[in-house]
Amino acid sequence: MIKKLFSALEGAGAEVYLPAKKQGKCTAPYVVVNLEKTEPSKTGRGIYSFFSVSIFAPTDNFAALDELHSRVCNSLKDSPFVFIGCDAEPTGGETDSYKRVLNFRTLKKLCC
Repeated sequence: MIKKLFSALEGAGAEVYLPAKKQGKCTAPYVVVNLEKTEPSKTGRGIYSFFSVSIFAPTDNFAALDELHSRVCNSLKDSPFVFIGCDAEPTGGETDSYKRVLNFRTLKKLCC
């Protein structure tokens, strides 16, 4: 499922990475996709996977953060990935960037 997410974001024109693949100073906007957890639904009838899409933008281009946020959400609008929330997180001094984390959920398996 992470491949589908990765491909959908690339199709939206985003520069996409897996965790720990992008290092160094942020010079252009990019996203990092990560599988956070998999857990059963509250009813026990399905299993959900939860993904985070971390958006980074250079500190001198804050507007790129909002623009990339919109592109990510629009590219996943008609997909099995359901937007469930957004968090802002500080970044370390080494990346020199702004960061926003979008959280998505998808049905992995439907049980009896």
